[in-house]
Amino acid sequence: MNSVLQMLYKLEQLMLDIDEIYTNSKENSFLITYYFMETFFLMNNHEMKPEWLNQFRQVICSQYPQFKLNEQQDAQEFLLALLDMLHEELRNPQSGKIPIFEFQQDGEVVLTSLISYIEFEKSPITKHFGNIIRTQIICQSCNYSNNKLEIAFSLLINVESSKNTVLEMLQQSFNKEAVKMKCPKCELERRFDKQTTVLKYSEQLLICLNRYRMPGGLIDRWWNGNEIQKSTKSITLNNKLIIGKCEKILIGIVDHSGSKDKGHYRYFHLSGNDWVCFNDAKINLLCEQSIQKLIHQNETSYILLYNKLLS
Repeated sequence: MNSVLQMLYKLEQLMLDIDEIYTNSKENSFLITYYFMETFFLMNNHEMKPEWLNQFRQVICSQYPQFKLNEQQDAQEFLLALLDMLHEELRNPQSGKIPIFEFQQDGEVVLTSLISYIEFEKSPITKHFGNIIRTQIICQSCNYSNNKLEIAFSLLINVESSKNTVLEMLQQSFNKEAVKMKCPKCELERRFDKQTTVLKYSEQLLICLNRYRMPGGLIDRWWNGNEIQKSTKSITLNNKLIIGKCEKILIGIVDHSGSKDKGHYRYFHLSGNDWVCFNDAKINLLCEQSIQKLIHQNETSYILLYNKLLS
């Protein structure tokens, strides 16, 4: 919980955008936002107490009961749950429930519809973390096609791929794949080509590294009775990514060390030219040797944060 909060609190413009809506709103239903912002103020004033964090966690548990477990929790799952809750509270109240837009016009997404979709989902969370994903399926028998748009606050990449850098693994994650499903046009089980494409990358790009060989995080770490093993594969974290016609720089890393039962999260943040380690209440500058290992021989990274490089 600490590492995720420390990562989000370091994004100054995000905090300003949330604070603007929060302080100017007459709504009394901003429960998660209230705890999120009050925790930020307490941390900044060095007045944080464990009792307050426990209270914050209980509020989150009221919507996500899986975090009630008295065991180590998963930072990726907590991050996405927190962003979802903040988004629901802070987005335009007239928007209604989040839809999934579908398009069947020869596989092409209409630009005006894409713009409408962005406006529909407008909130500080989508502004900073909203990737617009298109999933296209095409029947290999009759060429029936279907496209779906959705917003994802993070991109998940598989560490156990054949690649060794974040950029290569990210590119491999969006390769075309073959799937089997019932075709609405043929009305039979058919093979489909499935292509997932990022139409718009977020300003702050969150990349979650899947270090598990089977579905599940630290909460759901059993699959068909077998314990899911965590990968400690050493990977290279690209300092810069050029994606979506935009250059992004690595500014944050959440890592996880230890076992499924006993582990620990830390947050590393790029401040100017220095990497700073936030280890609960301890804050340390990294030496050059530690930086090289962090970037080029990383076996423990779990969440990466890239920021748009300002020209």
